Amino acid sequence: MLEVRGEASRPYIDLQLVAFPQDGYYRAKDGVDALNRALLDMGVDIVGGIPHFERTMDEGKLSVEALWPHRRRPRPAGRHALRRKPTIRLSRHIETLAAETIRHGLQGRVAGSHLTIDAFDGTNYYVSKLIPLMAEAEIKRDPQPADQHHAAGPARQPIPSGRGMTRVRELMAAGLNVSFGHDCVMDPWYSMGSGDMLEVGHMAIQVAQMAGIEDKKKIFDALTVNSAKDARPARLWYRQRAARPIW
Repeated sequence: MLEVRGEASRPYIDLQLVAFPQDGYYRAKDGVDALNRALLDMGVDIVGGIPHFERTMDEGKLSVEALWPHRRRPRPAGRHALRRKPTIRLSRHIETLAAETIRHGLQGRVAGSHLTIDAFDGTNYYVSKLIPLMAEAEIKRDPQPADQHHAAGPARQPIPSGRGMTRVRELMAAGLNVSFGHDCVMDPWYSMGSGDMLEVGHMAIQVAQMAGIEDKKKIFDALTVNSAKDARPARLWYRQRAARPIW
């Protein structure tokens, strides 16, 4: 992948690699050392985390806090982001992520994927505090419409089960950059993917219940313009398009 990044990322693709401790930063036997090797020795661009997969909530919080020193390491892409993906009820590490982003002065440079606590948690009061906190931190939101809608079904929730995706409309209204992803194209978590982002957008329209004309424009932007903003430095075309309507 490092060779591909060097050979294929220009002039058409801005390919960025994430050092992501899939089995947990602390939970995996060599999680800490493996991530350090990827970042320091191999030159991977972005640091990631998966706090909800640690053994305890406390270790999840500590894993978020532990990854911040890596932001000072030089990376070819010049972007330092913490990607994390809580997918179960009561996994509220996004609070820590947003607070640490503000504390370290990294507003606008941190992304969070999935982040379905504001879908699972039925307390609108909690969400009314969480969304402004994320907006203050300028957290970039990367929902996964197809993958998460499937993964968060009855196996994860009691019947009647929810949609499993974050509150897209509310996040957009709060001014957060929302870009759709597709992190499980063909694997045990989601086997029906094709890699076609228009397919993801079609699912987003259904799951987010955003079928109006203006809503569809926002969905399309979440697949294109917003995603380019998320993956800075973006290509010039997207930087130009982001400054004016594309419809």
